[in-house]
Amino acid sequence: MRTRTEDDLKSGRVSDAVHGEGEPPRPANQVETAREVQGVDRAGTGRLSPTRLGFKTRIPENWNKLWVAMWILTAPSVVVSAFFVRIWLWIPAAVVGFLLPEMISIHKEDDSLPPLTHMIRHFLPDWMAFPLIYFSLGSVGAHWLNFHRPAAIGVLMGLLGWLTDHFTVTYAKPDPFPFANRPLRAGTDRRRMPS
Repeated sequence: MRTRTEDDLKSGRVSDAVHGEGEPPRPANQVETAREVQGVDRAGTGRLSPTRLGFKTRIPENWNKLWVAMWILTAPSVVVSAFFVRIWLWIPAAVVGFLLPEMISIHKEDDSLPPLTHMIRHFLPDWMAFPLIYFSLGSVGAHWLNFHRPAAIGVLMGLLGWLTDHFTVTYAKPDPFPFANRPLRAGTDRRRMPS
């Protein structure tokens, strides 16, 4: 296997190191995606980078860029506005800023208008999305309920979000150490199970 060179990137060629045996070569823009998934930064050094942490910056080709920009502007604006307006004024803003676009995204057959959930899933890693959502809900709720330190409650809720994500991911996989301390059965490589 040879490694990819700068000439490969400029010419659009790809190297054998990026695609498997028997697979047709992928275009250079898809090779970058594969490298990002593997957690290697663009320089190939393996250093900590946003893509290695799970963040994505590339907008899928079929997504409407104006729709993506609308979500990027309205979602944080609606959440932050909750600290400055009364709840009865905020609800109509949330209907216009969240509910209507979400309903359009869900009911349209067109995949170019993603719902906010898909936007969050695409651009943010789960370890960031869950705490951010929980923090926002906790701090806004604490503010509306007139608690003295809404940010502190938001941080506590954010921690709960991180723990929820952490344990959900952990429990989605098989138990890595079931009965690891048990002796092996005679003549086999299988462990003795409790009777």
